[in-house]
Amino acid sequence: MKKCLIAGGGAAGMMAAITAARNGNQVILFEKNEKLGKKLFITGKGRCNFTNAGDSEDIFNSVVTNRKFLYSAFNGFSNYDKMGFFDELGLAFKIERGNRVFPESDHSSDVIGALQREMKKLSVEVHLNTEVVQVCHKDGRFTGLRVKDTVTGSKSMVQGDALIIATGGNSYQSTGSTGDGYRFAKELGHEVTPILPALVPFIVKEEWERELQGLSLKNVAVTISDPDTGKKIYSDFGEMLFTHFGVSGPTVLSASSYAAKVIRQKNLLLTIDLKPALDEAQLDERVLRDFEEAKNKKEEVVCILISSGFSGTYQGAMLAKSMVDYEGIYIIDSKCAAAAEKQIAFYACELREKGMSGKEIAEELEKFRSRVRLIACLDTLEYLARGGRLPQTVAAIGNKLQFKPIITFTKEGEIEVVKKTRGAKKAMRDMAVLAEECKIDPEFQAIPLFSQDDTNCREYMATLQDNRNLYRSGGLWNCICGIMMI
Repeated sequence: MKKCLIAGGGAAGMMAAITAARNGNQVILFEKNEKLGKKLFITGKGRCNFTNAGDSEDIFNSVVTNRKFLYSAFNGFSNYDKMGFFDELGLAFKIERGNRVFPESDHSSDVIGALQREMKKLSVEVHLNTEVVQVCHKDGRFTGLRVKDTVTGSKSMVQGDALIIATGGNSYQSTGSTGDGYRFAKELGHEVTPILPALVPFIVKEEWERELQGLSLKNVAVTISDPDTGKKIYSDFGEMLFTHFGVSGPTVLSASSYAAKVIRQKNLLLTIDLKPALDEAQLDERVLRDFEEAKNKKEEVVCILISSGFSGTYQGAMLAKSMVDYEGIYIIDSKCAAAAEKQIAFYACELREKGMSGKEIAEELEKFRSRVRLIACLDTLEYLARGGRLPQTVAAIGNKLQFKPIITFTKEGEIEVVKKTRGAKKAMRDMAVLAEECKIDPEFQAIPLFSQDDTNCREYMATLQDNRNLYRSGGLWNCICGIMMI
């Protein structure tokens, strides 16, 4: 009987221990945490979706990189084998949307418990609070492990005939996955390729998204693209979630696997389509239906929209309101771009919290809107070309020559080019001069908005800070830098 040592007591370590013991080996498992399956316990929001019931083609298509590497392993032990394995252990399970397989109880602890009971039945020796610190070998053969008691700090040597490293990757380090396996592999002479994050949330530059923390969106389309080339990196339909630092949720986690390599080199653009299944006509019908519902319930609606000067959304909403014929609907034309529209919306929320009626809020917003002025330097001409305001060929040439037009919005909400510049640094200097020429009342805020690396924006921001009550906000993706006066 050979002695098999296993480093790691997660899902892989416990499965390996059971398999090795069933093959007649003496098995000793070492886990540095105080309990087994710590990461397994939190997976699937604590419900543990332990496999997928789809066919093999679907599963392989879900593997982002080097899927051929998994062929032999998957053919040796498939997802159906996995379900059969847990069925033998007495674990009842169910299949939900997307072919995800969960324990019937919706408790990950039942999955861990089934594995622990089987290990106990097979006499697997388990050492908790025991960290593997060194893999020992001689003449190219494994000889044993040096382990440390994480409670007392004492070290000891454990001899063995075979070793299975199941320490996990380098993600979610609070669960014990601290990259020990990579270190062991290097010490044994293996080459370790660069590791990249996968199935992780995104951090965003904008600060306003923190206001949406905890908001969950369903049935939305998420697209990740290169803001410079417009190339689509990933697109999917499903659920997402706003967090205190960025965005998460199933679609975002999946996107991270595709974006990991690119995002190490540059920032990427996240686009969210809240109603991907609806075209403009259907969306108009939906707005009309919502207005009708508000009328029937006698609820007030304050609708804040992007400038009517370059979008037909305002006109569509006004038409819907006239068709409903209800005085409790108030349509506000922001006369500006999305950045200012957002600030107006935040102000509306503050007024609502103060107990104002819809009519009172609308009246205040009409006054507040006149105080908002956005000056922005466009980082790319692509968006003007998309909107039909510039030919594609002219936009392409302009981008090559690094033209950075500085724009603002007229009182009527139309785009006006204030200055034409070349190069980001020159644009920053011109923006600072324009901001000072505005002569806005000092009691108002100046809100810098930027994207890309903010290195070129620091001097610009310092200039503003000398003269303004500065509030820094994350950036507009289609601007190098902007200034919004409120």
